[in-house]
Amino acid sequence: MRQEIRDAEDRLLSILRPMEQAVVAYSGGVDSALLATAARRVLGDRAVAITILSPTLPAREVEEASGIAAKSGIRHEIVRLNELDDPTFAANPADRCYHCKKRRIALLETFARERGISWILDGSNLDDLGDDRPGYRAVQESGMTRCPLIEARMTKAMIRELSLEWGIPGDSRPAAACLASRIPYGVPLTADLLRRVERAEETLRALLPPESRIRVRTTGSEGRIEVDPGLFSSILDETTRRAILDGLRLAGYSHVTLDLAGYRRGGA
Repeated sequence: MRQEIRDAEDRLLSILRPMEQAVVAYSGGVDSALLATAARRVLGDRAVAITILSPTLPAREVEEASGIAAKSGIRHEIVRLNELDDPTFAANPADRCYHCKKRRIALLETFARERGISWILDGSNLDDLGDDRPGYRAVQESGMTRCPLIEARMTKAMIRELSLEWGIPGDSRPAAACLASRIPYGVPLTADLLRRVERAEETLRALLPPESRIRVRTTGSEGRIEVDPGLFSSILDETTRRAILDGLRLAGYSHVTLDLAGYRRGGA
C-alpha cells in the first residue's frame, strides 16, 4: 500500500497545483483536514479553510477543527449558518442532507465569489461513492465545487495513512456526523433536540475511553445509546451507569436505553 499512498499523494497535489486560490469546506474531520493541509502545502494562504458554525455541528468539533488548523498552519475562518431556518430541512425529510449541503455550498460560493476565488473543495472520498449520500448530489450540482480526494482516487484508509504520515492531529478519530443524523427522518428538528443530543454524547465521551464511537439516537424524551459492544461492560459498571443516567437526565431524557446491536453507521 505504500506505493499506492505515494501515487495518491502525487495525484492529489497535482490536482491542486493549477488552482490559484481555493475555499476548503472544512469540518475538521479526517478527510477535510487532509484536504485543507494539502491545499495549504500547495497554495499557502491562497487556500482558506471554512468551518460553518451551525446548530447541527457540536461545539467540540468546532474547537477541534480550529486546533488542527492552528497546528497545521492552515488559514481558517468560521462562518455561521442556521439550517433550521429552512422549513424543508427542519421537517427532516429523507433527503435532508441534500437541502443542508445545498445551503452550505451556496454560502461558500458567495464567500468565494466576493473574494475572487474560483474553487470550492469538498472532502468527499472514494468510499463515499458507495453510500447513499443525498448531499453529494448538491456537490455535483455546483459548478464551483470539486472533490480532489475522489479525483485522486483516495479511499478512507489511504486518507488515514497519509494523515498519519503528515502528522495531522486526530488521524485516528472515528467518523463524525452532524447531530441531525441521530434523529429519525420525519421527526422535526429543533435546536433543543439537537442540543440535547450534544449534551448526552458529551456525557458519554467524558466517561468512556478516547476515540470511542458514540451515538445517542432520539425521537424526543428517550435517549438510545449506541456504542461498540466491547464498551458494554464499561457502560454497565455501576458507577459509570449511574453517571450516564444522571448526565442524560440532566440533558433532558426521561428514558435511557442501551442498544444491544451496538454502534452502526446511519442507525437512526
